[in-house]
Formats: sequence, C-alpha cells, structure tokens
Amino acid sequence: MIATAGDAGYVRLWDKRLFDQNSKPIGCYVGHGSGIVSLDFKRHEYQICSSSKDWTIKLWDLRKFN
Repeated sequence: MIATAGDAGYVRLWDKRLFDQNSKPIGCYVGHGSGIVSLDFKRHEYQICSSSKDWTIKLWDLRKFN
C-alpha cells in the first residue's frame, strides 16, 4: 500500500501492485479541514495516522474507506 496526501485535505490510498501511469487510488479518506502535513502507518497494522494544518490528528482504518 502507498498513501499520499496534500493541501486538498484528504488521504489517497494506492495499491502498488496496480500502480502505473493510468492508475487511480483504491480509496480516499476525507475529513481534515486543511492540508495534510504528515502520514504514518505500520506495516502489519490496519491503521494510518494523518496530521493536518488545522491542528487535528486523525486515525484511519485501512479496511474502510470512501
């Protein structure tokens, strides 16, 4: 899994097995009110943590996404 984020305020989740120049994210996490500055996740857990410029930290479940 690859996670990307930016000033749009959401996290995109990608499957690196399906990754090419025409690929689309397999999921998206929406909830921050401002840009995301940091992402962190562990290899064997189903969670990802994001921190934002709006001073919030969110913990996302990788098994559930929009």
